[in-house]
Amino acid sequence: DRVRVDDVLDLPESTDETIEVQLEPKAKRIYSQIKQDFISDLGGSIVTAANAMVVALRLSQITGGTLRDEDDELHEVSTAKREALQDYLKDCGEPVVVFGRFHSDLDAIHEASENAGLSSSELSGRVNELDRWQQGETSVLVAQNQAGSVGIDLTRSRIAIFYSLSYSLSEYLQLRARVLRPGQGRNVLFKHLIAQSTVDPLIYRALESRGKVVDAIVDGLLFEELESKR
Repeated sequence: DRVRVDDVLDLPESTDETIEVQLEPKAKRIYSQIKQDFISDLGGSIVTAANAMVVALRLSQITGGTLRDEDDELHEVSTAKREALQDYLKDCGEPVVVFGRFHSDLDAIHEASENAGLSSSELSGRVNELDRWQQGETSVLVAQNQAGSVGIDLTRSRIAIFYSLSYSLSEYLQLRARVLRPGQGRNVLFKHLIAQSTVDPLIYRALESRGKVVDAIVDGLLFEELESKR
């Protein structure tokens, strides 16, 4: 059997919770159309990991609130996750790390923080303000998944929120390990923003069970396609 790091090290306990959101009717229609276009484009072809990931990325971006059109212009299609995060941050009262996948997600997290009356710093491929947050100058660290998984210490916070989920199990576990690691003296809370009836629950369940995210997405899309034909 595999030995997990938290079984060996004397680490605090951790709890996983979800914040469930519902996309607005307009966002649901856009989401459904993107998914249906993908299934139609397959024309009976087999759903592969590669083409499932292409559509999953677009669908995940929609659940985060934005969508790029054919001219690469970014459009806001939903505020559901941003508003749910804003409501949570208002009552949080302590330093928080919020992980996001896309730059548009990071922008939404900054906006949610500002609307909640909190200052924020960013750690991403476009800027590194980690020191400001670690030194207590800001309350919220907005961390891009790819940047936040590198060996850094985020133990200033005991709360980590996943605005958008990683498709990589190893990356997801590394993100968690930045907060739940030696030096963390408090129990840790991991919150996950999940848009219902989207790819979000598929991804979350796969990560939670330590399964293969890509397989879960492929299976989920296939199941939804079969169900729609019944």
